[in-house]
Amino acid sequence: MPLDPSHPDYWTQALQFTETIHRDVYPTVDPTQPSLQRIAQGKVVVVTGAGSGFGEGACKQWAKAGTAAVVLAARSQTNIDRVAQLLNASTETLAISTDVASESQVNNLFEEATKKFGRVDVVIHAAGVLGPIAHIGDAPTDEWWKAFEINVKGAFLVAKAFARVSEGREATFIYTGSAASYFASPGQSSYTAAKAAGNMIMDQLHTEYKNLRVFNVHPGMAKSSVLRSELEIYANDTPDLFGGLTLYLAGKQADFLRGRFVAANWDVGDLEKHQEEIKAQELLKGQAFRGEMGPGGKAAENEYRSAASHVGSTSSDVIAAFRVAPAFAIGEKHSVVRTPPPHNAEERPFGPWIIGQLKTAALRQEQPLSIMVSKAPKLLRRGCMIGMLDMQDYRPSASFARLLGLNEDLVEAPPPSLPQILAEANRERHLSSWWSFLDVHHRKRVYRQQLSATLPSRSQCDLLANYYLEHVNWIFQTIHVPSFRRDYAIFWDTGIDQADLIWLSLLFTVISASALYVPLESIEVVGCPKDSIRHLAHIWHLSSRRALRAGDFEARPCLTQLQTFSVTQLYWYATNDIETLNSHLGQAVRNAQAIGLDKDRTPSTCLQNEMRHRLWWDLVDADMFQTICLDREPLVRLKDPGVPLPLNCDDHDMTVSSIHPKPLDVPTVMSMNIYRAQVFRILNRHWCATHGDCLQSIEGIRRLDSEIVELVTQLPWYFQLDEDGNPPRLSEALREILTWQHHILRTCVSTQRIRMYRPFLANRVENAWENVVKAAEDALAVYRTLRLDGTTTSRQKFSTQAYQVFSVAVTVAALLLVEGSLPIPDAYNLIKDMAMDLRMLENQGCLVPVATHGHQVLLKMLTFFDRRWADPVSPEDAKRLVPDISTILGGRAPQGHTWIVCLHKRSRERQRGQSQWQGSR
Repeated sequence: MPLDPSHPDYWTQALQFTETIHRDVYPTVDPTQPSLQRIAQGKVVVVTGAGSGFGEGACKQWAKAGTAAVVLAARSQTNIDRVAQLLNASTETLAISTDVASESQVNNLFEEATKKFGRVDVVIHAAGVLGPIAHIGDAPTDEWWKAFEINVKGAFLVAKAFARVSEGREATFIYTGSAASYFASPGQSSYTAAKAAGNMIMDQLHTEYKNLRVFNVHPGMAKSSVLRSELEIYANDTPDLFGGLTLYLAGKQADFLRGRFVAANWDVGDLEKHQEEIKAQELLKGQAFRGEMGPGGKAAENEYRSAASHVGSTSSDVIAAFRVAPAFAIGEKHSVVRTPPPHNAEERPFGPWIIGQLKTAALRQEQPLSIMVSKAPKLLRRGCMIGMLDMQDYRPSASFARLLGLNEDLVEAPPPSLPQILAEANRERHLSSWWSFLDVHHRKRVYRQQLSATLPSRSQCDLLANYYLEHVNWIFQTIHVPSFRRDYAIFWDTGIDQADLIWLSLLFTVISASALYVPLESIEVVGCPKDSIRHLAHIWHLSSRRALRAGDFEARPCLTQLQTFSVTQLYWYATNDIETLNSHLGQAVRNAQAIGLDKDRTPSTCLQNEMRHRLWWDLVDADMFQTICLDREPLVRLKDPGVPLPLNCDDHDMTVSSIHPKPLDVPTVMSMNIYRAQVFRILNRHWCATHGDCLQSIEGIRRLDSEIVELVTQLPWYFQLDEDGNPPRLSEALREILTWQHHILRTCVSTQRIRMYRPFLANRVENAWENVVKAAEDALAVYRTLRLDGTTTSRQKFSTQAYQVFSVAVTVAALLLVEGSLPIPDAYNLIKDMAMDLRMLENQGCLVPVATHGHQVLLKMLTFFDRRWADPVSPEDAKRLVPDISTILGGRAPQGHTWIVCLHKRSRERQRGQSQWQGSR
């Protein structure tokens, strides 16, 4: 029976060649076996990539088998020193820091190894990197090429050096290949191309050097730096399994596998049983195709073979992608099903992918080439509807239609009207059963059934939930990750019938937010059509709202519903639905007051207390931000003593019964939220004390601004800028998150300072212009640094910050337009960069309005700026911009109108100045 894509053995089975497969060490490859210890005896082994993962696993297994010496190579001396200390004391070690892409360093590695031990018997080349995850058109060239060099040039240089030092003597070269080298994988062009090139280098090495025993090994799937995060659910292979296989391959019994592709999961005993057939049929070879070539040709016998572990099929019309796959019958149509799914528009995959439990002809003589629909897995179980979205004849199920408030056959048969129903009721004697649907338990059962239909599969949900927790949660940090993961596991174990509907609303909004931004190539890996995921974001948002109502959140407020609101803010910002956000914000504030969040006065002592404080301050932040943007009264009026600020702690510092905060000079995931809360607390107190009049006079603004500036000067070291205006370099663990949080904090403060002083720029009130320029510099400073960080994970965090980036760009662009210039050298270019970055999101399939429309607004503003002398902005042009930027400038119509007046006035002044200058010539 084929496995569901959510099963952790899904990919292992998809690559299955032997009857038995393994995910950990088994007897035949156990280094304590005497046969393997005899192989290891006296051997000198060089392992690249030895500082972690599969390279580390190989070092440990060879040492456990009692090999004479292990030479460890990796870029990090610290890592290989650590691994060397873990090895059997009877095995000599030599740890040499080596960049495999450097010929001099690789040559030095082999020179030092032969100098100390006299020879090298075995090389296990496990060094490699994943490279950027991006489509070719969007891939950063330097990063792409650097990864390609490490993976390809590194393999070449290590093979070259080994061929030289082992001349005239039999030796073994084991290359960590990858099944990914045999098919295209969207977003992984650097890695798949490099591994494909590595395959050919191994074929060349095998052909050119008869003394070298060459093996191309797929090591399995374990958590490592070269594994994409969405595949971690399948990463249950141990590095020791790969290490044990390398011991086996170094022995004479493995000669039948020389020059061939082998997966660590395959049972070597099964391979040995069929070694004659493997050799006779040239199985596990990496040739691109087979067939009779030459004059006349034999086109009818040619079958495309894109990989190694294939066998001849009795059907000539089956296309093999890595393995022969069955054609899956769908009524009168047949679709080719592959691993991974095809990207040819003519071959529409039936999803979730149905991977037949196929063996090669060497292991099973009969392979089913098609199966009946009745034998397919049941597709309408929970989590399988997404896989059907790509079918040409797909129609939304009744569950989807009901969820959206639609009736599938509404046009053909409109529902009866209420008067018709009541007329029928008059003819009935027993009406009690009519109203059973109003029973609360009945309604919840129905809601659960409807919501169940819109859930993705487990693997799809895992990917989306993990994406949120890694790339999105840091913005508000209102989900305690360990608790959420525990509840998430319980949910899938117990099923939706037992699910808390309010918690289900949180899950739906989490995956909805992720679906707006998750890379399309990632979601394809788990069987979701990439053209569907952005639409599903809206489906899941509606499901979240439905689950809230089904859970009676208005009558029984709780913390979980406030978490749902917090996360859903991201959806409303992304879709530019600010009015809806404000409507639900008012309800969230009232619900928070109903459960006493505004009455807390004592510092947190446990997880429950701290989450109450986090959620309260998240509401305060949201409320004050909207107060400023919409020029309205705040919903929350803070009083002294107020609710304690969140504590400076990471999620793992909190338990049900305790909490262990860190000093403020130690960065945590909550650090930014603490200081952001302090900024909005200052704004709230000034606003409430003066009913907003604090922003009407320059004296009030100066008093308010002085408090904000004082807070900024007292920020801890990790939120400060150096003398060149750059943020500090941070440890790897929190670097990305803290730098992005620094960007949020700086822009939050800077845009507000610009808003406050803007009305006083026209008359050049003392210090107003200087303060605005300094604020604009601060707003751009951190983003300038972030743009230099081209890592995939950093780009993912940018996606969710589209609204923040747009706000900063509009604020500074509005200054440029009105003032004509800014004493910031690269301000214009940075705004243009921000516009292009938003366009990049659109190009990557992130079609949220703030990205698709935002970059157009920014480019229009820059166009107005470019033609400020030749064709100044008309009042009509400026007025058309107002709806798009008014909330960013602060306030609704008044600020927008003021901006139009200022822009038109400055445009006329510049036009008069230009005319006078031309006249003087």
